[in-house]
Amino acid sequence: MDFDKIITVGHSFGSFLTYALTSLYPHLSDATVLTGFFVNEQLFQGRETAKTNAFAPRNDPVLFPDSKSGYVVTSTPSSLQTGFFSSRHNATTGVGGFDPKFLDYAFSIRQPWGVIETASATVMFSRVPTAPQYKGPVQFVAGEFDSVRILMAVTL
Repeated sequence: MDFDKIITVGHSFGSFLTYALTSLYPHLSDATVLTGFFVNEQLFQGRETAKTNAFAPRNDPVLFPDSKSGYVVTSTPSSLQTGFFSSRHNATTGVGGFDPKFLDYAFSIRQPWGVIETASATVMFSRVPTAPQYKGPVQFVAGEFDSVRILMAVTL
């Protein structure tokens, strides 16, 4: 089957990969959607440095008994909150914040990721790549209080 258009879509680390693809091979995508991630010079600074990770089987041998030493996990509830939960509220709508029970639940079902993901991202974005030959539209999707959106606002 042939396709007339190709739209590349990524979320989180998938957005890292989608952005790299668009930067290296701009002619492959007709449109791009990046969610849960933005590239800018603040990417590995600020809130990201506040997160603490640990090797999964050492952090919680009951939850991660089969994870090998190459897998890390968010090590504390407060670390998970730093990356994924905001206590801020929209003053106009009153929407925002979260019930602490959601943080507890999210921490209880957290999943490990390979250290190679972090290493790959660090190498890929040791400088902020650009895609001057890419001509398609780009859509960024982030929640109002997502840390990636906050970081994006800092650089504008």
